[in-house]
Amino acid sequence: VQRLAAAQAQQQRLAALAQQHGALEAADNDAVIHRLATQQSALAGSGGNPSDNIFPEFTAPHLLLASPAGIATTTPHSTHIASGEQIALTSGESLSLSVGQRLIANVKNGIRLFAYNAGMKMLAASGDIQLSALKDSVNILARLNITHTATQITINAKEEVCINGGGSYSRWNASGMTSGTKGSWTAHAAGHSMVGPDSLPVEWPQFPQAVCKECEKAAMTAQRSLSDPANKKQPSRKSI
Repeated sequence: VQRLAAAQAQQQRLAALAQQHGALEAADNDAVIHRLATQQSALAGSGGNPSDNIFPEFTAPHLLLASPAGIATTTPHSTHIASGEQIALTSGESLSLSVGQRLIANVKNGIRLFAYNAGMKMLAASGDIQLSALKDSVNILARLNITHTATQITINAKEEVCINGGGSYSRWNASGMTSGTKGSWTAHAAGHSMVGPDSLPVEWPQFPQAVCKECEKAAMTAQRSLSDPANKKQPSRKSI
């Protein structure tokens, strides 16, 4: 129980840091921390008299696995962990995942990743990396530098591209191109040609037109079934 209390405190500290840096909303933070605190309080219990062998812990039929040496599980087949409320993983050091094929995460209401120190890395040794926002925007922010390096870089905008550096700008849209600066404008070239109007078609992808209502309905039905209090009733107290 003491180790779980320390794990809950670690969850709360790191969640508070994520919230301070804008990676986590207060509602998300409060929901998880509240559930963990409620469970921890129920495990610890209250009252009791150890001198009379009356202990406050486990007054509710919780199942707790604990070992001073370690816990391991293995099966040649599948493992399924299901929870009607929260699943919290806490590690005092590292959490390592090793996957023989694909790592798949299907999330209904958002993904939040936050690293307080040492940054993040995402690498693909082969194959593409695709980042898409099918309904809204992609926002990239850096306090220092943003560097793009490739054999070829293509920028397409359906309506307009605006580049602003220190107040000097260039704006491109269907009506034309406008550039402006309060300083000098220097162009270096072996030659300059003005040969008349020209344009290129904008390559625009096909975005999904609507949400799959049947898929969303099925997911909500499954979630309600998992969260149904009738499925949480335990016939008796169990301990290992």
